[in-house]
Amino acid sequence: MQNRKTNCRRDQGLPKRAGLTLVELLVAIAIIGILIGMLLPAVQQIREAARRIQCQNNLHQLALGTLNYSGAHKEHLPPLWKTANPNPWDNFSWRIDILPFIEANNLNQTLVLDQLPLSPVNLTAAETQLPIFQCPSTPQAPRIIDSMGPASTTRSLHNVGAWW
Repeated sequence: MQNRKTNCRRDQGLPKRAGLTLVELLVAIAIIGILIGMLLPAVQQIREAARRIQCQNNLHQLALGTLNYSGAHKEHLPPLWKTANPNPWDNFSWRIDILPFIEANNLNQTLVLDQLPLSPVNLTAAETQLPIFQCPSTPQAPRIIDSMGPASTTRSLHNVGAWW
């Protein structure tokens, strides 16, 4: 645009600036923030769905391990407890019978079955926490058992996986 009196261009001396103004930049940042805010709940739902699927897969693997045990032992399911001790905490549970069938045979071989589950020779194996026995959505995973048994015979434990 020219000025009629001086016959020169107004913006002739000023360089033309290419870029965003502060308002345009703030609007772009706000739009990006809103999009991220809408995306985060969807990502959290996808993660929870993945945890749920992993938990279902763990249950499926436990069921397959139990069925494989049954097939290898003349169609019998694993016994609930290994001995006739009245205190269940002094017994090994059915879970140790299926360890070879859920790809935990190394852990099974470290156990001494004629000792108590929490005896010093078995404590390392008892403290091992297998992911197949834990749901990934559990808020306090890995679980820690602080005490076991009736109140009169409470034992203090730390970092025990309680899978035996």
